[in-house]
Amino acid sequence: MAGYEHDVVKGCPYWEHRPSAGQLVIFNPHYFHEILANEAPENRLTISSFMGLTDLNAPWSFWS
Repeated sequence: MAGYEHDVVKGCPYWEHRPSAGQLVIFNPHYFHEILANEAPENRLTISSFMGLTDLNAPWSFWS
């Protein structure tokens, strides 16, 4: 298993989301998270990227 052991978050509150086709999910990767394998027969495309502010007065920056 890659990543962290599940005991790290044992007993912590969690949120589970199962996105629908065409849905965009944005979350803070700073928090522990797990993305499970696709259980549906359809293929899934996952694209990871980052977005953030370099200056509070600047527009959002996106990078991968």
